[in-house]
Amino acid sequence: MENIQALYYSLELISFQDLSNIPHESQAELAMKIEDLQDHLKLVIDEHPPSSSKQQLDLL
Repeated sequence: MENIQALYYSLELISFQDLSNIPHESQAELAMKIEDLQDHLKLVIDEHPPSSSKQQLDLL
């Protein structure tokens, strides 16, 4: 589960840092795909939270 959470946060960083390196006409589509993946990952995290990090998920 920690790997899924790390992936979620990595996708957040990618969406803010690396989109500027992608051609403008592709940025919106890629941003939507990243957001969709983040949404799906968040659903998985919410459905299967590790008991030790439940408080961290409440911050999302």
